[in-house]
Amino acid sequence: MRQDSVRSIIKAVDKGDTGGMGNLSTYLAQYGDVPFSQAGFNEVDNLVLSYLSYVELDGIVPPLGSAEAVTVREAAAAFFAHHGEDELRASRSLNKKAPFLLRDMARSARFCDARLSCYVSQLDREPRMQFTALLVETGDAVRYVAFRGTGDELVSWWEDVGLSFKTIPAQTAALRYLAAVLDGDPRPVCLGGHSKGGNLAVYAATACDDTLRSRITAVYDNDGPGLSAELTGSPQYAAIRPLIRRIVPQYCVVGMLFEHDVACEIVRSGAKGLMQHDCMTWEVEGSGFRRAPRLSRRSVYLGRVLQDWIGHTTTEQKVQLAELLIAACDERALTQVADVMELGLSGLLKTIGWRQLLARSNRKTLAALLGSIPRAAVTRTRRATSSS
Repeated sequence: MRQDSVRSIIKAVDKGDTGGMGNLSTYLAQYGDVPFSQAGFNEVDNLVLSYLSYVELDGIVPPLGSAEAVTVREAAAAFFAHHGEDELRASRSLNKKAPFLLRDMARSARFCDARLSCYVSQLDREPRMQFTALLVETGDAVRYVAFRGTGDELVSWWEDVGLSFKTIPAQTAALRYLAAVLDGDPRPVCLGGHSKGGNLAVYAATACDDTLRSRITAVYDNDGPGLSAELTGSPQYAAIRPLIRRIVPQYCVVGMLFEHDVACEIVRSGAKGLMQHDCMTWEVEGSGFRRAPRLSRRSVYLGRVLQDWIGHTTTEQKVQLAELLIAACDERALTQVADVMELGLSGLLKTIGWRQLLARSNRKTLAALLGSIPRAAVTRTRRATSSS
């Protein structure tokens, strides 16, 4: 492509001449012909690579420890050779659009030759862990470690319960992964992820040793839950804090959980309520996200209620409730998040059975936990009223 044509595309897109608000797919359609040599790595590119990590690339991208790599174009060809569009569109996955984004990347000059390597994907029931990561090299000296967020398996959601009171297995895996990727390689690297993936990126950057941390140039936390107060108060976190970019949608709940002390950049979304956590709904304007002036009041209220509830329940209570629900779901062979979503709350309670939930040995724990939610809401409402 001629240089003057590239510049005209950049100018038009940066002015917002996009024919309406877009998302990651329209960004690639409109900006995909602009190589990184003409327009450097940006915040939207970060989210593209974070979302790429949701594609199942086992057997396609070489594993961690291999010196081999494949291009995005090669990975897309291999993936779609085994998966048809009808199959993918019928999927119950929460991230069913990710493979189509991979295809869009393969068709773009910007990403088609980016190299993918060091793929790891683990799903273990004992200990409960879901962890996926890969390394992306864009060809313009940007190396991006992408950590996947919470997957479609209930195992990964059960693991997330532990984020409020312990180091979860996926965080330990993220730290080991980063050390392995950077071992013997002095080149700089960016880290990032969406949802739990953002948490893993911040955790790995904080917990790694000083030598590795010195090679990190940016950490992208795309609507991820925070860390423990112990970690955010550490000298290691203070060292990485200036490099963290925390990007959240206007209706943000997940990204407000636990400890954060980095100001968030708020983006608009085409979805409503909690569905704004889906990063494919985030609005793109030019080569950046369309900003929102503030978080929605409802999401701030809900986030604070959840924080209050988490803060006022003991570790033992959280573990007991999680184990109770896990046992009930296991007994009914519910393994996917989609299984639970299809049932809905009333259907779930009917399926897993109130008898088990209200067994004498569990009544006290269940009553204390569920009863504390409305109490937290009332307390939060009174605080808001008294301060207004």
